[in-house]
Amino acid sequence: MSVLMTAIVVMVMHPVVQARAQAELDTVVGKTRLPTFDDMERLPYLQCVMSEIFRWGVATPVGTYPSRWPRYLLAYSRPAGVPHRSIEDDEYNGWHIPKGTMVIANAWAMLRDERVYPDPDRFNPDRFLSGEGHEPQADPRGPLFGFGRRVCPGKDLAENSLFAALALVLHAFKLTPAVGADGCAVRVDGAFREHSIRHPEPFTCTILPRLKTSAALIRQVMESH
Repeated sequence: MSVLMTAIVVMVMHPVVQARAQAELDTVVGKTRLPTFDDMERLPYLQCVMSEIFRWGVATPVGTYPSRWPRYLLAYSRPAGVPHRSIEDDEYNGWHIPKGTMVIANAWAMLRDERVYPDPDRFNPDRFLSGEGHEPQADPRGPLFGFGRRVCPGKDLAENSLFAALALVLHAFKLTPAVGADGCAVRVDGAFREHSIRHPEPFTCTILPRLKTSAALIRQVMESH
Protein backbone atom coordinates (compact mmCIF):
# COMPACT_ATOMS: atom_id res chain seq x y z
CA MET A 1 0.00 0.00 0.00
CA SER A 2 2.86 2.35 0.81
CA VAL A 3 4.46 1.80 -2.61
CA LEU A 4 1.18 2.23 -4.48
CA MET A 5 0.40 5.47 -2.67
CA THR A 6 3.93 6.68 -3.35
CA ALA A 7 3.39 5.91 -7.04
CA ILE A 8 0.28 8.09 -7.09
CA VAL A 9 2.09 10.90 -5.26
CA VAL A 10 5.03 10.99 -7.67
CA MET A 11 2.79 10.89 -10.73
CA VAL A 12 0.89 13.92 -9.45
CA MET A 13 4.14 15.71 -8.57
CA HIS A 14 5.88 14.89 -11.87
CA PRO A 15 3.48 15.36 -14.80
CA VAL A 16 6.28 15.03 -17.38
CA VAL A 17 7.21 11.59 -16.05
CA GLN A 18 3.54 10.64 -16.09
CA ALA A 19 3.13 11.83 -19.68
CA ARG A 20 6.23 9.92 -20.85
CA ALA A 21 5.00 6.69 -19.27
CA GLN A 22 1.56 7.16 -20.80
CA ALA A 23 3.04 7.84 -24.23
CA GLU A 24 4.97 4.57 -23.98
CA LEU A 25 1.80 2.74 -22.96
CA ASP A 26 -0.09 4.22 -25.90
CA THR A 27 2.64 3.08 -28.29
CA VAL A 28 2.99 -0.44 -26.93
CA VAL A 29 -0.50 -1.24 -25.68
CA GLY A 30 -2.66 1.03 -27.81
CA LYS A 31 -6.00 2.45 -26.82
CA THR A 32 -8.34 -0.49 -27.39
CA ARG A 33 -7.20 -2.74 -24.52
CA LEU A 34 -5.62 -2.56 -21.10
CA PRO A 35 -1.98 -3.52 -20.40
CA THR A 36 -1.11 -7.07 -19.30
CA PHE A 37 1.99 -8.78 -17.95
CA ASP A 38 2.88 -9.72 -21.53
CA ASP A 39 3.60 -6.03 -22.12
CA MET A 40 6.04 -5.62 -19.23
CA GLU A 41 9.27 -6.29 -21.13
CA ARG A 42 8.21 -3.87 -23.86
CA LEU A 43 7.71 -1.00 -21.39
CA PRO A 44 11.29 -0.08 -20.39
CA TYR A 45 10.49 3.45 -19.28
CA LEU A 46 7.67 2.26 -17.03
CA GLN A 47 10.10 -0.22 -15.49
CA CYS A 48 12.50 2.67 -14.83
CA VAL A 49 9.65 4.56 -13.15
CA MET A 50 9.01 1.53 -10.94
CA SER A 51 12.68 1.27 -10.01
CA GLU A 52 12.76 4.94 -9.04
CA ILE A 53 9.57 4.55 -6.99
CA PHE A 54 11.25 1.71 -5.10
CA ARG A 55 14.41 3.80 -4.57
CA TRP A 56 12.97 7.25 -3.91
CA GLY A 57 10.03 6.07 -1.81
CA VAL A 58 11.99 3.47 0.24
CA ALA A 59 8.90 1.81 1.69
CA THR A 60 11.00 -0.15 4.20
CA PRO A 61 13.89 2.14 5.17
CA VAL A 62 14.77 0.14 8.30
CA GLY A 63 16.90 2.88 9.84
CA THR A 64 14.75 5.88 9.01
CA TYR A 65 14.95 9.53 9.91
CA PRO A 66 13.02 12.68 9.07
CA SER A 67 14.29 14.24 5.85
CA ARG A 68 14.96 17.51 7.69
CA TRP A 69 17.69 15.83 9.77
CA PRO A 70 21.29 16.30 8.62
CA ARG A 71 22.86 13.21 7.11
CA TYR A 72 25.53 12.91 9.80
CA LEU A 73 22.75 11.85 12.20
CA LEU A 74 21.95 8.87 10.02
CA ALA A 75 24.03 6.57 12.21
CA TYR A 76 21.77 7.37 15.18
CA SER A 77 18.50 6.66 13.37
CA ARG A 78 16.06 4.18 14.86
CA PRO A 79 16.60 0.62 13.54
CA ALA A 80 13.34 -1.19 12.92
CA GLY A 81 13.89 -3.86 10.28
CA VAL A 82 14.57 -7.55 9.90
CA PRO A 83 17.73 -8.39 11.87
CA HIS A 84 20.46 -10.63 10.50
CA ARG A 85 23.26 -12.31 12.43
CA SER A 86 26.82 -12.83 11.28
CA ILE A 87 27.70 -16.53 11.14
CA GLU A 88 31.43 -15.89 11.37
CA ASP A 89 33.87 -13.12 12.23
CA ASP A 90 34.02 -10.48 9.52
CA GLU A 91 35.49 -7.08 8.78
CA TYR A 92 33.96 -4.16 6.88
CA ASN A 93 35.75 -0.86 6.22
CA GLY A 94 38.04 -1.47 9.16
CA TRP A 95 35.21 -2.43 11.53
CA HIS A 96 35.49 -5.84 13.20
CA ILE A 97 32.16 -7.69 13.24
CA PRO A 98 32.32 -10.64 15.65
CA LYS A 99 30.46 -13.86 14.95
CA GLY A 100 26.89 -13.65 16.26
CA THR A 101 26.58 -9.87 15.84
CA MET A 102 23.11 -8.58 14.99
CA VAL A 103 23.24 -6.65 11.71
CA ILE A 104 20.37 -4.51 10.41
CA ALA A 105 20.76 -3.19 6.87
CA ASN A 106 19.94 0.49 6.38
CA ALA A 107 18.16 0.60 3.02
CA TRP A 108 17.59 4.35 3.34
CA ALA A 109 21.30 5.08 3.52
CA MET A 110 22.10 2.76 0.62
CA LEU A 111 19.37 4.14 -1.63
CA ARG A 112 20.30 7.75 -0.79
CA ASP A 113 24.04 7.23 -1.26
CA GLU A 114 25.19 10.11 -3.48
CA ARG A 115 28.11 8.03 -4.74
CA VAL A 116 25.69 5.51 -6.22
CA TYR A 117 22.69 7.76 -6.93
CA PRO A 118 23.76 11.34 -7.72
CA ASP A 119 21.19 13.93 -6.62
CA PRO A 120 19.43 11.21 -4.58
CA ASP A 121 16.50 13.30 -3.35
CA ARG A 122 15.38 14.00 -6.90
CA PHE A 123 12.80 11.64 -8.43
CA ASN A 124 14.45 10.77 -11.74
CA PRO A 125 13.55 7.52 -13.58
CA ASP A 126 16.14 8.33 -16.26
CA ARG A 127 18.86 7.19 -13.85
CA PHE A 128 17.88 3.59 -14.68
CA LEU A 129 17.76 3.92 -18.46
CA SER A 130 20.31 1.90 -20.40
CA GLY A 131 21.59 2.69 -23.85
CA GLU A 132 24.55 3.88 -25.84
CA GLY A 133 26.74 6.03 -23.62
CA HIS A 134 24.46 5.67 -20.58
CA GLU A 135 25.08 3.15 -17.83
CA PRO A 136 22.06 2.61 -15.53
CA GLN A 137 22.57 3.18 -11.84
CA ALA A 138 22.43 0.30 -9.37
CA ASP A 139 19.17 -1.66 -9.11
CA PRO A 140 17.45 -0.54 -5.87
CA ARG A 141 15.70 -3.88 -5.33
CA GLY A 142 18.67 -5.39 -3.49
CA PRO A 143 18.72 -2.98 -0.54
CA LEU A 144 14.94 -2.71 -0.55
CA PHE A 145 14.05 -6.41 -0.47
CA GLY A 146 16.90 -7.64 1.69
CA PHE A 147 19.84 -9.97 1.51
CA GLY A 148 20.91 -13.58 1.77
CA ARG A 149 18.60 -16.21 3.18
CA ARG A 150 16.29 -13.53 4.54
CA VAL A 151 15.60 -11.84 1.24
CA CYS A 152 11.89 -10.96 1.08
CA PRO A 153 10.00 -14.00 -0.29
CA GLY A 154 7.28 -11.70 -1.59
CA LYS A 155 9.55 -9.50 -3.74
CA ASP A 156 8.22 -10.85 -7.05
CA LEU A 157 4.63 -10.47 -5.87
CA ALA A 158 5.38 -6.91 -4.77
CA GLU A 159 6.95 -5.94 -8.08
CA ASN A 160 4.24 -7.59 -10.18
CA SER A 161 1.53 -5.95 -8.07
CA LEU A 162 3.10 -2.54 -8.60
CA PHE A 163 3.38 -3.10 -12.34
CA ALA A 164 -0.23 -4.26 -12.67
CA ALA A 165 -1.61 -1.35 -10.65
CA LEU A 166 0.62 1.38 -12.10
CA ALA A 167 0.29 0.27 -15.72
CA LEU A 168 -3.50 0.10 -15.45
CA VAL A 169 -3.84 3.42 -13.63
CA LEU A 170 -1.56 5.29 -16.03
CA HIS A 171 -3.20 3.76 -19.08
CA ALA A 172 -6.73 4.61 -17.95
CA PHE A 173 -6.39 7.80 -15.93
CA LYS A 174 -4.73 11.19 -15.75
CA LEU A 175 -3.61 12.21 -12.28
CA THR A 176 -3.42 15.92 -11.49
CA PRO A 177 -3.38 18.12 -8.39
CA ALA A 178 -6.75 18.83 -6.86
CA VAL A 179 -8.17 22.35 -7.22
CA GLY A 180 -8.91 24.20 -4.01
CA ALA A 181 -11.78 26.53 -3.20
CA ASP A 182 -9.63 29.44 -4.36
CA GLY A 183 -9.33 27.91 -7.82
CA CYS A 184 -5.63 27.14 -7.38
CA ALA A 185 -3.98 23.74 -7.52
CA VAL A 186 -3.47 22.11 -4.13
CA ARG A 187 0.24 21.44 -3.75
CA VAL A 188 1.42 17.88 -3.11
CA ASP A 189 4.82 18.09 -1.43
CA GLY A 190 5.71 14.42 -1.14
CA ALA A 191 5.98 14.39 2.65
CA PHE A 192 6.07 11.00 4.39
CA ARG A 193 5.20 9.60 7.78
CA GLU A 194 8.52 8.18 8.92
CA HIS A 195 8.09 4.75 10.49
CA SER A 196 9.51 1.27 9.88
CA ILE A 197 7.20 1.32 6.85
CA ARG A 198 6.92 4.79 5.32
CA HIS A 199 3.57 6.10 4.10
CA PRO A 200 2.91 9.35 2.24
CA GLU A 201 1.15 11.99 4.28
CA PRO A 202 -2.54 12.36 3.33
CA PHE A 203 -2.91 14.28 0.09
CA THR A 204 -5.59 15.21 -2.44
CA CYS A 205 -5.54 14.85 -6.20
CA THR A 206 -7.85 14.54 -9.17
CA ILE A 207 -8.16 11.25 -11.07
CA LEU A 208 -10.10 11.35 -14.33
CA PRO A 209 -10.40 9.00 -17.33
CA ARG A 210 -7.58 9.78 -19.78
CA LEU A 211 -8.97 8.27 -22.97
CA LYS A 212 -12.42 8.04 -24.50
CA THR A 213 -12.10 4.27 -24.23
CA SER A 214 -10.92 4.19 -20.60
CA ALA A 215 -14.28 3.89 -18.85
CA ALA A 216 -15.54 1.22 -21.25
CA LEU A 217 -12.35 -0.86 -20.90
CA ILE A 218 -12.54 -0.75 -17.11
CA ARG A 219 -16.22 -1.71 -17.10
CA GLN A 220 -15.46 -4.56 -19.47
CA VAL A 221 -12.80 -5.96 -17.15
CA MET A 222 -15.01 -5.58 -14.07
CA GLU A 223 -17.94 -7.34 -15.76
CA SER A 224 -15.72 -10.21 -16.93
CA HIS A 225 -14.69 -10.89 -13.32
